[in-house]
This record gives sequence, C-alpha cells and structure tokens, in this order.
Amino acid sequence: MKVLIFPNENEHALLKNYLNARDISFQYYDKWDFSSGNNFVIPHEECLLILPYSILDNINLTTFLKDVNASKCHIYFIQHLDNVMHFKKYEEVIVQITRPVYLHIDAALHQNSPKVVTTKFEFTGILNDNFYLNTNHDRTKDFLLTTIVKPERLHRKILVDKLKQANLLTNYAGKIHYHDSYLKHGYIGLQAWEGTMTSAGEHEWVDGKVHWDLYNSVYYELVPETLHSYGSFFTEKIWKPIVAKIPFICLSDYKFYDTLHSLGFKTFEGIIDESFASEPDLEKRVDKIIHTMSNINPKEFYEKSQDICEHNYKTLCHFHYENTNRFVRQLDNVFKTNI
Repeated sequence: MKVLIFPNENEHALLKNYLNARDISFQYYDKWDFSSGNNFVIPHEECLLILPYSILDNINLTTFLKDVNASKCHIYFIQHLDNVMHFKKYEEVIVQITRPVYLHIDAALHQNSPKVVTTKFEFTGILNDNFYLNTNHDRTKDFLLTTIVKPERLHRKILVDKLKQANLLTNYAGKIHYHDSYLKHGYIGLQAWEGTMTSAGEHEWVDGKVHWDLYNSVYYELVPETLHSYGSFFTEKIWKPIVAKIPFICLSDYKFYDTLHSLGFKTFEGIIDESFASEPDLEKRVDKIIHTMSNINPKEFYEKSQDICEHNYKTLCHFHYENTNRFVRQLDNVFKTNI
C-alpha cells in the first residue's frame, strides 16, 4: 500500500526517521480544492494517508468526512507534541471516520480506544537539555510553583484561589501568571521571581529548562499539569522536579499517579498523604491537596524523599529511551498491517 504524508510543521521527526531506517518509501501529498471552501482532496487510490490532527483546524470537516469515508484510504493521525489536545478537540469528528483509522497519542486516555496504536510521551526529551546541577542556594522556600492561570485551565485557578485562602503562598518560589481575562477581574500576580537558567541558548525551549537556582532553593514542587481530566498527559512540568531530584505534588487527572506508577515511577505515599491523587472530583481533589500541604513539614518531606527522588531520576533516564524503543515497535505493527 502506498504511504502518503501531508507535509506540515508538526511532522513527527521520529516517524520520518523510522520510515527511512526501515527503507519504507513514501510520498508527500498536499492537494486542495478551494473552489467551494478549504477542501483537502482525499486520494482516490488505496493508501495509508498520514495526517496531523492540526489539519482539521483548516478544512471543511463535513466534506472531509464524506470524502474520506468514500475513499480507499487508511488514515493515521500523528503529529509532534500536544497531540492529545488536538485529539480531544476533534474526537467527535474522528470517530465518524468509517475507514480504518489509527491514532498516535502522547497521553494515557481514560477511555482507551483500540484505534490508539502508537503512544509516546514526548516531553521526556528535557533530559537531553538538562543535567543535574547543584548551586549555592540554600533551601529556604517551602515549594516551587510556576504556572499560568487562564480560562481553559480551570484547575489552576481553583488551586491558586485555595492556596491563597489557606495562606500557603507566604513562602514559595516561582511565579503565577494571570491571563488577561482574569486580570480584568482583579487578579494579580503573586510573586515575580522567575530565577535564572544555567543553560539556555537563543533558540532553546525555555519552558523545558530547569531553573537551577529556583529548584535548589525549595523543598518540593507543586505541579499543576496541563490536563485535569480526560487523560494522563505528562509534560515537561512533571519531569522537571524529577530531573532536579526534588519531591513533588501534582494536580492532574485522578489516574495520573496510577499511570506514573505503571511506568515504574514512585510517589510519596507514606511520607505525605496522597489520597488527593485518586479523587475523581476536581474541587475535592484540590481541597485534599491543600490539606496535604497544610500538614507537610517541607524540610522533612525533602529529606525523607531522597531515595525516591534518586529512583525516579534513574527511572526517567531509562524510560526516556525505552519510550522511543516502544514507539518504534508500535510503528512496526502499524506498517506491517498496512504495507
């Protein structure tokens, strides 16, 4: 079966490397019909058509579905970074495709789909850009919190509001940024120190860098992950405290910790109360985090967690490469079926 790839800025580099290494020929395909709107022309011949989820932002979806379902194509949606966010946005469209469809996801979905054939947790690559480094900073701050509060991240607003109510923001490091829509309603940034980086070039991804003076001045990190429902989505936010070898408390979905454990990582039950992690209700989950933080001795938490932190760092180093190897094995199954 012919392999056709839509050329785009979100192309997955590892997929291209895989095709070249396996000597699988492919062609770029980019045909449009603008006579009656933004219509992507579906190929007539039998093929595996590889598309990014983001193409669905720019086409007539009704026409796309009609043409795909009338075609001989097999469809594989894959793109680099944040693809679970795009899949979530267009899931109702994708499930209407009646042709064979395959999905690449960078998260563990709550409702697992047999169409998810490849998974890769993309952000483990921060290991390539950071190395463990001590600084001269004394650990004098209770915890680190750096986050952006914006409308589509409701869980972060709830968290920050409850932290303020519990008076837990008196000794933290980091910065809370507020989206303009919240600034108009009287919310203000709580602290301005962002810290400095020991390694960041002009074109490097700043969010993926560990701010070592910050991380070496705190006892643990409070991590408001990107998603709080739908699936367990691991971004640079959770990997950075692991690289920095400090413990963490993470606000994410209620299966996030279970997924971490399934991947070989340990968390801190027995040192702190982690009952928040499996609480399905968001408000109650945040309340339980606040209760846990209110009863933490930060210095003891850090000291008692060092063996776990060292385990997690070593696990991440292994997982980063196994993550890629597993992706390659999954691709073997996809192309064995379709070539």
